[in-house]
Amino acid sequence: MYLFRKYADHTCTKEEHAEFMALVNSGNAVSELDELMDSEWEKHFKEEVLDKNSAIQIFDRVVASDKDKEIASSLKVIKIRPILRRVIWAAALLIIGFFVFLYLTPAGNKRLNEGHFTANGQSSVITERATAEHRGITLPDGSRVVLNKQSTLIFSSHFNKKTREVSLIGEGYFDIKHDASRPFVVHTGKIKTTVLGTAFNIKYVDRENNVIVTVTRGKVMVQKENKTLGVILPDQQIVFNQKQNKSEVLGVEARRIVEWQENDLFFDDVTMDDAMAQLARRFNIKIRFANDYSKGCRFTATFLKGESLDEILQVIASFNHIEYQKKAGEIIISGNGCK
Repeated sequence: MYLFRKYADHTCTKEEHAEFMALVNSGNAVSELDELMDSEWEKHFKEEVLDKNSAIQIFDRVVASDKDKEIASSLKVIKIRPILRRVIWAAALLIIGFFVFLYLTPAGNKRLNEGHFTANGQSSVITERATAEHRGITLPDGSRVVLNKQSTLIFSSHFNKKTREVSLIGEGYFDIKHDASRPFVVHTGKIKTTVLGTAFNIKYVDRENNVIVTVTRGKVMVQKENKTLGVILPDQQIVFNQKQNKSEVLGVEARRIVEWQENDLFFDDVTMDDAMAQLARRFNIKIRFANDYSKGCRFTATFLKGESLDEILQVIASFNHIEYQKKAGEIIISGNGCK
């Protein structure tokens, strides 16, 4: 896993650092981390005896602050037996885990979202997660992302000012607001996906080796470093195998790829007017208001179980002080306004 190596060498960008921490916290790369730790071990411990300088060096590769170097400098020559290998690396992971806890737990997320964590004096990092269920996220530019369960989205608090860049671990469906002056970029492992305004799905699960990009609307460019792997259109997909460093473009039925989020409905601080328009499109039925009193009322609600239109309207009506009735093939909304 290239992120581990960059972390160990202290060459991570702030986005890569955040992505690595989220990946460690997710538990999705245990076998890869184990293999790479073995590799790092072999580099530094060719002999049974670990001298003081080597001890300082490996400690410094895990934690880099000056204070920690002072602690490491007090280490004495120690003998290492094979059985202690896991103990030492377990300690290293505990150090990593401490920072994951500090910055990526709910308390840490609160600090991130409040802008209290700054990497190298630059902008803070915001981490959004879906755990047991899908999660809908509205980005500052109005773009929408639906995260599949056990997925993570990471972006800078300066998102939407000069650039629109995010990092994804797991799977997400993106519906991007068009902005010709600022392309939208998604980083997934070594792959960069660039769009202006379109809808597409990305799946990146590190242990599966593949990054899969599927387009449902518009046009998407997929790159590895400065090499373009392909520009794909609706019902096309790029599969990049990180292990073999190979990619291929496939023709697919995109709607089947994105079925995982097709039944989800996210109303995030929307007006009643906008919500009813969305329901009318979803269920192919005419919905109109008996008067204008409730059109501007705003609410937030999430439906993830493929609920029927009746079930959805009952929930919305119950906490928005509206009523609805079916009449001659349409639905009529009435109410006295927001309370």
